[in-house]
Amino acid sequence: MIKIAIVDDKASDAERLIQAISANAFFAAEKPAIDVYSRGLDFLDHYSKLYDAVFMDIDMPVINGLETSEKLRELDKQIDIVFVTNYASLAINGYSVSAMDFLVKPVTQDAVDSCLAKIVKHYNERNGEKLVIRIKHGYKAIAISEIYYVEVMKHDLTFHCADGDYVTRMPMKEIEKRLSNGFCKCSNSYLVNLSSIDSVVGDTAIMPNGDELPIARAKKKGFIEAFVSHIG
Repeated sequence: MIKIAIVDDKASDAERLIQAISANAFFAAEKPAIDVYSRGLDFLDHYSKLYDAVFMDIDMPVINGLETSEKLRELDKQIDIVFVTNYASLAINGYSVSAMDFLVKPVTQDAVDSCLAKIVKHYNERNGEKLVIRIKHGYKAIAISEIYYVEVMKHDLTFHCADGDYVTRMPMKEIEKRLSNGFCKCSNSYLVNLSSIDSVVGDTAIMPNGDELPIARAKKKGFIEAFVSHIG
């Protein structure tokens, strides 16, 4: 699960950001863990590398977002920092702390979606997550980044991966929970890794292995939006 911190002294701005993050298609199956801090000092005092990303307000009292981020970088070199500000010009010094992105208040859903696509990509790259499934003669550890898509047929799931196909027996709902970030269903039969899609043509998602997956009419709008947002 992706863990996110929001550091903002204005509760209404923090709540707007929470709603936009929670509404993102990546978190349809499982909501991200989000903690809110009203001051930079509070955030730093409690920091212990729990978070994958932080949305940092720049204009805060006592210690501003840039100063907080400078101290944060001494504690954590990997966390994704996103500056949130009323004025884009204030984020110009973000390079000094290797900020990943910045958002201008009031934040929009499109801007947050674009930012989250980068965060999810970095999260998967950093964690190199693997999924262990039971196969016919034992168990198989599959790198999540190597999964093209998961296909359900009756009670069996087939994981179509870069190094071949693997069949197991388990509920699709269980896999949807595990693969809630960066995956999206194009129909009831297919759960697709958005990073693996070569292209979308009409009502078809074309995968790296040449497979063509039909996109159900009822899911097309949400699927296309998730794909575009993810690729960014």
